[in-house]
Amino acid sequence: MHLRSVRLLQRGLGVLIAVVLLWVVADYLLTWRNRIRAVRESARILGSEMIRSAEDLEYSENENGKLRFKIHASKLLETRQGKNFLEGIEAFDFNPDGSQRNRIQSRRAEYDREAGHALFVGDVQIQMAGGIELRTSSLHYDLRDNRGWTDDTMHLTSPQASGSARGVRYDYARRILELQGDVDLELVRKAQGPASPAVEERSHIVSDLLYYSEADRFAVFRGNARLQSANAYLSGREIEVRLSEDRRHLSSLMSAGDAEYRSSQPDSVEVLAGDRLDFVISPLQRSLERIMVNGNARFDSERGNDKFRLKGAQIQLVLGPGGGSLEKISSLAGAEFESWRGGSNTAISGEELEADFSRQTRRLQSLSVRRNAQMALRPGAGQPVDELRADRIRFEFVEIEGESRPRRLQAEGCVRWISAPREAEGGKASASGRMLAAERMEMRYLPSGESLEEGDASGNVRITLLASPADTRPPVRSLEAEQVKFAFHQGGNRLRSLDGEGKVRVVYQAAVRPQGETSAAEAFETHSQRLLATFRESDGAAEEVRQSGGFFYRDGNRTARSGESSYEARTETLVMTGSPEVVDTTTRTAGTILEYQLRDKIITVRKDVRSVFFPAPHGNGGTPFLASSGTGAPTVVTAQRMLYWTETSRVEYSGGVSMLSEESQLRAQRIEILDSGNELAADGGVFHRIERRSEAPESGRGESHGTAASRDSRKDASPLVIRCRKLRYEKARNMIGYEQDVALESGDLRLWSERLDAMLDEDAGRIEWAKASGRLRIKQSGREARGEQADYFLAPGKFVVVGNPAEITDPVRGKSAARRLTFFSLDDRILLEKS
Repeated sequence: MHLRSVRLLQRGLGVLIAVVLLWVVADYLLTWRNRIRAVRESARILGSEMIRSAEDLEYSENENGKLRFKIHASKLLETRQGKNFLEGIEAFDFNPDGSQRNRIQSRRAEYDREAGHALFVGDVQIQMAGGIELRTSSLHYDLRDNRGWTDDTMHLTSPQASGSARGVRYDYARRILELQGDVDLELVRKAQGPASPAVEERSHIVSDLLYYSEADRFAVFRGNARLQSANAYLSGREIEVRLSEDRRHLSSLMSAGDAEYRSSQPDSVEVLAGDRLDFVISPLQRSLERIMVNGNARFDSERGNDKFRLKGAQIQLVLGPGGGSLEKISSLAGAEFESWRGGSNTAISGEELEADFSRQTRRLQSLSVRRNAQMALRPGAGQPVDELRADRIRFEFVEIEGESRPRRLQAEGCVRWISAPREAEGGKASASGRMLAAERMEMRYLPSGESLEEGDASGNVRITLLASPADTRPPVRSLEAEQVKFAFHQGGNRLRSLDGEGKVRVVYQAAVRPQGETSAAEAFETHSQRLLATFRESDGAAEEVRQSGGFFYRDGNRTARSGESSYEARTETLVMTGSPEVVDTTTRTAGTILEYQLRDKIITVRKDVRSVFFPAPHGNGGTPFLASSGTGAPTVVTAQRMLYWTETSRVEYSGGVSMLSEESQLRAQRIEILDSGNELAADGGVFHRIERRSEAPESGRGESHGTAASRDSRKDASPLVIRCRKLRYEKARNMIGYEQDVALESGDLRLWSERLDAMLDEDAGRIEWAKASGRLRIKQSGREARGEQADYFLAPGKFVVVGNPAEITDPVRGKSAARRLTFFSLDDRILLEKS
């Protein structure tokens, strides 16, 4: 409430004490009752004739030789029934100096001795000292019960009050005065400030009736009661006044039944309304102490472009000493506060609301809301609404240039703060919104109070970033931590940085696809103990996110660990360092640096890369490079770099790559694995070692050339070692292709060719036979064969060489040639075919 309005209210109510004027009149009538009785006794002394009829009667009283009382009647009649009739009655009271003090007159008066009843009729006028005058058409007085009344309208005129009422009742014994209808009084008071001239203040009181008890020091105006001054207005179905012991000051004031108090100034309007208004006045300082509004309570204030409204089941205003300043406003049971300033709008609600004001500057210092506290803030016309919910919300303010501006915002208990997305304006792009959930939050404003500067939150903090109006969903969807610290860009309340600690969790997401779908590879989450994030001022999106302390990453069935990580929004890349390791259902990969490019869906691992491929849970029959589920033996790949295209399951290793499994070892400068291992390619210095199982020799058929004795009957279990420049494996064809400068070794066997195609068994675990072509040359146990191509059957150790011609040189038999020749690695048989 405007403080000047509080003082005006206090002065406006003070003039109600003028009701005591009516009590003075009642005392005056009692005095005249005693004196009229003395007139009657004097007339009796004059004799029987005089009692029955007298004209131009005058009676006077003197004190110390001074006239104090005089009564005159133009005619006096007394009936045998004991009634007295006076006409043209006029009576006076005099001061000790002889000046007139009071006067009463009427056209007729009637006195019934037996009934003890007096009646004044016809233009009854009562004039008293101090300029007080009462006028009415009739006036009754019961001398036995000391009661006076009239059913006619009574008019009051005095320097302090004037007005009228219909029907007056006065009970001297009970000290009660009643005005029974159409009460309409105007009160006048001279007010003078310490450095200003006296000003006449007028108040208007209207009600259906007035009841006043002098003994109880209590007055009540009932029925459409209104008290109005130049700047203040009080109304209600009932207005109740209580006076101090000396009956000169107000001790309390109450208005009930659609009660309303309105204060108006040239630049402001304030309204208090409710089912009941109580104005509590200090008995010591005799000033307004507090105002209580109960039942549908409302407090409205409007000053220029600034407006606010407070509602609740109960509102209480507490004033400082002397009633000169507003110290506190409180509201209970469903409090609602709403303010408007320019285009901005703030709404606060809760079960309890309390506002504190400075005694010195009379400006708002703090505003607190408890129990189901809610706040909605619209920063400007047409702007989206920001919302805050908590068990308790507290605003602290600082005075700057004569205005209360925010200094600190605090919220406790189930805090939920939603900052709506922003449209593009003022050269700034549209910005993502955010929702903060925590147990406690505190935001601190810039010294100017114009925007947020920094803040912190604690207790299961969760920040969710909302999509901007332009669409694009921010890559960082949410952040969680035990406690966080905030910093904001100056102006606009856009988040600049966030520092989180304890159980940190970040959920990332990629941009929405045209179909609006999100695959498991597009969304992932990270965990750590510390987090530091920076945000762009232009659109509020995360710019960089750094995490450290037990970093953990999860993406569908894929997880990763490292010492620390950083996310860069410009390239949409997550970088992990400090012994990073990534794991999925079949693979574990470690290295020195791990990068995840969200835009291209590529994982890159650099330096000292080591991948372990486990057998697939459901198995696919295995390959020569990746074991089947039945073997349980993993495959290990080492390299200097790994690239993994998550959408296509393509993996590429480069830089001194080594791939070691239970039955083979593959080395190359680059190895590429496609379709979950169903295809494989190797390039650059390819070295492939294949472990072989021992098999019994198989004798061949054909024409013999040389000795019949077997060269060697032992089973050959020597591993195969194949070198080349390129290697290709396709599970669909069940074949490994070796290209360019192919060289095969196994025991004493050596084979050279331009290409070698190795066909695998049904389990894709062993090479059954191989076809070599292009500049073919074979050496084994002193023999050397040449041709255009050869089939090599590993189990029997059999070679079938085709050429034009095919040649073989044996240390015993010498040189042989044919279009097709067959020889065996485990014995000395050679078969020649001419066609």
